[in-house]
Amino acid sequence: MPLRRSNHLPRPLLPLAPPVGLVVAIVACGGNAIIDGPPSEETTPPSSGVGAGPGSSGTAGSTSTSTSTTSSGTPKPGDKPLPEDDPDDPCDVTHLPGCPDPPETAVSVATSGVPLHVVGIYANNDDGGFQCHPAGTFALEIQQPGHHVLALSAYEPTHWAVTAGPDTVIDTIIIDGYHEAYWTVPDGVKVEEHTYEGTSSYIVGGVYEYPSTDATTLIGHVEQATGSQFASFHGGYCMSSLTL
Repeated sequence: MPLRRSNHLPRPLLPLAPPVGLVVAIVACGGNAIIDGPPSEETTPPSSGVGAGPGSSGTAGSTSTSTSTTSSGTPKPGDKPLPEDDPDDPCDVTHLPGCPDPPETAVSVATSGVPLHVVGIYANNDDGGFQCHPAGTFALEIQQPGHHVLALSAYEPTHWAVTAGPDTVIDTIIIDGYHEAYWTVPDGVKVEEHTYEGTSSYIVGGVYEYPSTDATTLIGHVEQATGSQFASFHGGYCMSSLTL
């Protein structure tokens, strides 16, 4: 198992703003140690907050809605599918093992409103170290009946493959992270991406531990934005699937 990054390291000082005319683009985060110092060739993101990031004006991340009649989990208009594997890339997920860790945190609370389920991971595969950021798939199946809101968070680039049971309605999915996110979701689901690399905006930049300050911040933001009520948190350093 690879050594984990510490969740207790102090956040590094933020870099000075780039000069006018210089565009800096980087992506999404995950983990309660959110910014424990990315690789030397990467740029440390600004302080947490929706709209944080180069060129941001405080707006929320990108939004899409799946409208095709294609079956759930299949790429369609409104989805953002994962790019095809590159067998010549040593950092491609096909060269890496799967997650060795089981879920580390599972918390559920009773709620009287539309339940908010938070899923947080650092990576969806046994990553290749500081120089590699392989994008893999996290399979999330929601079987609980009724309406639900999802908040999905990851440090590494992640394809969230979300499916729903016959009596399940997913109203909104809000994706937060450091590296770019991808998704395939059921028809009609509104998806908002808040990733540093993908949209130059993020909420906390990713979190996989609960309780934590970042988890509280993410939950509070999504509750306010959607009118949902926190119902569960499932997280771990390395996970690739979950059924609720």
